[in-house]
Amino acid sequence: MHAIEYCMKPGTLDTTFILKGWFYDPEAIFNNINAIDVFSDGRILVGGQLQYYRDFEYTTLACINPDGSPNYSYNIDKEMEDVDVVLALKVLPDDSVLVGNIFSNFENKKRECIIKLKPDGSIDDSFNVSMGTKKPYSKKDLLENFKRAVKRDNEPKEGVNVNNERNSNVELVKKIHLLPNDKILLGGSFKMCNGTEANNIVCINSDGSLDTTLDFGSGFNDLVSSIANLPDGRILVGGSFDTYNGIPCNRFACLKPDGSLDKFFKIGSGFDAPIYEMVVLPDSRIIVAGAFTQYNGVKCNHIACLLPNGQLDTSFQSGNGFNAPVSALAILPDNRLLAGGFFTKYNNVKRYRLVCLNFDGTINQSFDMGNGFDTSVDFIEKNIEETESPGVFTLYVNISVNTFKVLSNRKVLVGGNFFSYNDVPCYRIACLHV
Repeated sequence: MHAIEYCMKPGTLDTTFILKGWFYDPEAIFNNINAIDVFSDGRILVGGQLQYYRDFEYTTLACINPDGSPNYSYNIDKEMEDVDVVLALKVLPDDSVLVGNIFSNFENKKRECIIKLKPDGSIDDSFNVSMGTKKPYSKKDLLENFKRAVKRDNEPKEGVNVNNERNSNVELVKKIHLLPNDKILLGGSFKMCNGTEANNIVCINSDGSLDTTLDFGSGFNDLVSSIANLPDGRILVGGSFDTYNGIPCNRFACLKPDGSLDKFFKIGSGFDAPIYEMVVLPDSRIIVAGAFTQYNGVKCNHIACLLPNGQLDTSFQSGNGFNAPVSALAILPDNRLLAGGFFTKYNNVKRYRLVCLNFDGTINQSFDMGNGFDTSVDFIEKNIEETESPGVFTLYVNISVNTFKVLSNRKVLVGGNFFSYNDVPCYRIACLHV
């Protein structure tokens, strides 16, 4: 079986994955898959704004089997229905789950930005992290954020994935990162954690208590969306910020293991627009992706490769880069890099929402994605109930790849807001051979 799978052409759709199990709601504007992780037995946990899966109703979390069929034995806590959007997932070694989401307080049912589920899917009340301090999040906040976001000049003309944007009225956890010592880094948009000032980044222990060994000072002044580690223990942070602990650092910072800024990591003027994701290659080079078009004054459209000292790696041959933001990255076997997002071209070559690159930045020609992910954009009209005078807003829904989960059997799960892959229907989730 594994020998047959190994011979499948990279980039082709895994037809054993049940494609008709679509996450689909024809009435939903912001219906996305934002995060995917896998349990030790191969079951798949999916987070976002899901609504339905094979006629089985979900809200923000769903558990499916390795073949894509619904898993009915994982009993997701009913209280998770109070969570409006899941932005991040991390399955821990004991199959408990950390869920990063948007702070909400609908109908006086408060849900924090970070929740821990036990291996059976119930909420672990012993994990007590309090982060919500701002006014309750509402659909009106999300709408206003979306309306502002679609006007941003550095986003694709079709629109913007609202889950990669921010609203000053909304608190959220966007990134959950496990450190080598099993401490947990949380990144997002928040000001407090367990009564202590924590500006957009915090380190906690496995029980939810604050870890005081890392001193972030006054932290970041805006959203943290990506965190990674270098082999020497330094911590890389990307997002929408422009200062760390009062020190200028446009959208990117390299921290020492104690939380202080590594001043020998030179970024110059940094990035000119938000970072959405980053990965560290085996040789310690850093691939950074997002909405930016420049790094330290040098053109690099939505992707850049940095050396471990912060210098731009000029041997990375991205050429003209992407024509729209990149929101997902994954390292594949055989020295390959997968990138997904809003784009339709890479270095002037058509690649719809997905491309496989070699580590030198060139396109990997053996990865055959055909027509890629859906190129159409839906126009949807939606009533917003929480306005004083309910009206109808016409908004674009952006087609995008939001997340990857690389599996051990030379396959990758792809999640986002799309409707087909290489002309085969697959709503918001697909499994590809790699």
